[in-house]
Amino acid sequence: MRSSKSALIGHPPQIELDFQVRLLLVVAALVGSLTVGIQRADAAAYTITHPVHPDHIDNVHWSDTWGAPRSGGRSHIGVDIMGPRMTPLVAANDAVVTWGEFDNAGGNIIRIRDTRGWEYQYIHINNDAPGTDDGNASCLQAFAAKICNTLDGNRIRRGLSFKAGELIAYMGDSGNAEWVASHLHFEVYAPNGEGGVTPVNPTPFVDAAAANPPTPAPDVPDTPLPDGSPWPDISTAVFEIFEAIEGRYPSNAEAGELSQLLQNQSVEETLADVIAENNSAAMVDRLYLIFFGRTPDADGYDYWIDERSHGESLEDIAEWFAQSAEFQRRYGGGTFGDFLNRLYTNVLDRDPDVQGNRYWLDQLERGDVNRGTIVVYFSEGKEAVARSRLRTERTVLERILTGERPTENEIAQWVSLRADHNLADAIDILLG
Repeated sequence: MRSSKSALIGHPPQIELDFQVRLLLVVAALVGSLTVGIQRADAAAYTITHPVHPDHIDNVHWSDTWGAPRSGGRSHIGVDIMGPRMTPLVAANDAVVTWGEFDNAGGNIIRIRDTRGWEYQYIHINNDAPGTDDGNASCLQAFAAKICNTLDGNRIRRGLSFKAGELIAYMGDSGNAEWVASHLHFEVYAPNGEGGVTPVNPTPFVDAAAANPPTPAPDVPDTPLPDGSPWPDISTAVFEIFEAIEGRYPSNAEAGELSQLLQNQSVEETLADVIAENNSAAMVDRLYLIFFGRTPDADGYDYWIDERSHGESLEDIAEWFAQSAEFQRRYGGGTFGDFLNRLYTNVLDRDPDVQGNRYWLDQLERGDVNRGTIVVYFSEGKEAVARSRLRTERTVLERILTGERPTENEIAQWVSLRADHNLADAIDILLG
C-alpha cells in the first residue's frame, strides 16, 4: 500500500515514487549525481507520451546528453530534441500548468505537473513569425490556442489542464538558443516524496515513448448537435462525457458506441443511457455517500476518478477512505458486530438480517475482508445501489454537464422531479 496517501480525502497528496526508484535516487544523491542506469530504472517505472506530436517524430532527433557541461559551470539536465521550427509539441501526460510565460524576448517556456506529481518543462518554444527569425511571433505561433485565450499579461494561467498528447506549444529557438538550431529542451522532474521534485534524465522516457507510440485517439465524427445541446458536436460530447465519468479518453469501441447513440437518439436519451450505467463516477459517488454520508468534495471526486482511470480498484480506494478521521468518526471503533450494525443502519437504513449479519461477521473475523473493503460490497450491492440511485444520478449528471457537484437542495429537487418523470424526460426538463 502507498503509505504517502493522505487521510484527508479530497486533498490528493503528492504520490511517492515506487520504492525501488526512490532507493536508487537516494543512492545517486549520496554520490552526487544521477546516473543513466538510475534513469532507466525510472523509465521502467513510469511512462510518458512523447513531447513531439506523433505525426512529426520522424522529423526530429535527439541523443543522451544528460549531465554534459554547459556554460557557467552548469550541467545539462534535459534532453535536446532537434527539429524544424514550428514542430507541434504535446503534453507528456494528463497535466496542469504550474508556470509559464509568453516572452519572445526572454524566452517562451511552460511547465506542467501531471496527476501523480511528475513535472515536465518545455524550453525554447518558438518566438518567430513563420519563415523568419524576427523574434516577433504571435502567441498562437508559440502556444496552443487555449493558452493564448487565457493569458494574464504575459503569464500563462496556472491550473490550465491538458490531456496527454494534446497540443501545448511549437518548437523554436527562443531564450538562449537564438544562435543554435531550433529544438525543444525538455526536462522531467520526479516527485521525491518530500513535497518537492528532483530532475531526472528524460532520455529513457523519450526513447520509450518513441518506441511505444500511443494508440491514436478514436475517430469520432464532428457532426453538429442540435442548438441548445450542452456540446457543439458529437466528437466534443463523446470525449467530455468519458472524461467526466471515467477520467480518461474512451476506447475506440466505447467512442463508437457512444457516437452511434448520439447519432440515433436525442442527447437527453443518450445521457440517460450513460447515467444508468455503473461508471466510475457513480461508484466513487456511492463510496463517498456510504463512507462519509455526503456528496464528494470537488478535489476528492476528481482525484479518485482519475485514480480509477489509472487502475486503482474500489477496494484500494476504500482502504484509503477507511484510514480517514471522517470515517472513524462516522463508524467508530468497537467490535465487528458494532461496526456491522452501524454499516447496515447507515447504508441500508435497517437492522442486519440474521443470515447476512452472520456471513459478514464471519468474513471479518477470519480476515477475509476488513472494515474498508467490506464497504465496497455494500456500496455495490443491489440494495445500496437502488437506495442511492436518484442521488447518484444527479451527482453524475452535474459532473458531466458542469464539472461541479450538486447542492443538497438540487438533489432534493431532482428526487421530486424523478417521482413523476423517467430519466430522459427529467434530463430534458433540467436542461430547459
